[in-house]
Amino acid sequence: MIQSAHNPAQTEAEASASPSASLPSVSVEEALDRLARLAVGLSGADIERLVREARGRTRRQQRPLVYADLETALLRARPQRSPELRYRIAVHEAGHALLRHVLEIGVVLALSVMDADGGSTTTEEPPAVQTETWLTKRLAVCLGGRAAEAAVFDAVTGASGGPAYSDLAQATRIALSMETSLGLGADHPLVHRDVDLAGHLLLRDRDLLDRVDARLQAAMEMAQHIVEAHRNRLLRLAAALAKAGTLDAGEIAAILDTRDSARPSIPEPSG
Repeated sequence: MIQSAHNPAQTEAEASASPSASLPSVSVEEALDRLARLAVGLSGADIERLVREARGRTRRQQRPLVYADLETALLRARPQRSPELRYRIAVHEAGHALLRHVLEIGVVLALSVMDADGGSTTTEEPPAVQTETWLTKRLAVCLGGRAAEAAVFDAVTGASGGPAYSDLAQATRIALSMETSLGLGADHPLVHRDVDLAGHLLLRDRDLLDRVDARLQAAMEMAQHIVEAHRNRLLRLAAALAKAGTLDAGEIAAILDTRDSARPSIPEPSG
């Protein structure tokens, strides 16, 4: 996950959308797909509220509700971000998707750079045999966004950390579980220690801290190796995601299933 601050600047897409605009010259399915993409990350209550507000505006204007009213309402509800920030979010989420694809850890159903809190990766992860090897791969997936940022921008942000559901928090919890509660640790592997309580040990037990960090470092090296080996696919996916805002499972697979070829250019920062 990557977070961003709200920017009140209006995007070109929002500026061009107006309630008087007519339905695009596309099929009903394509129009609904457009609206569905704009609604990614919004709750049912959010969408209900936006539709209700749009209907109220059209009643006051004494005209029926049309497609453009819904599109405009959804566009206005999306957070506004600079192209540079949007692309960085796309690179981060593309990193997670690439690691899942290469390591065959679940299936990526959707990617978005339009969530209120930043980007998101929606996945389906069937039950798996949780060997030490599989868990290390799972750690690498958690660190895939950070590895992608480091490879593309030569620097990382604090986007991988922060709240308890962040990438680093999830990865640390998995690595700590391997050492304390899953029977895979180097120290007393048969002794089960509650992971919620064991988390406090990281502040006091230097040996445990070193073992957890070693697992995270190994997973990070795996993620970095995969990102570099498949850099072109990462950049293609990030560019497509930054442009579209959201990608579905078919669009993601179409990019990740192709062979690496010419590397797409990275957008230059404005100003």
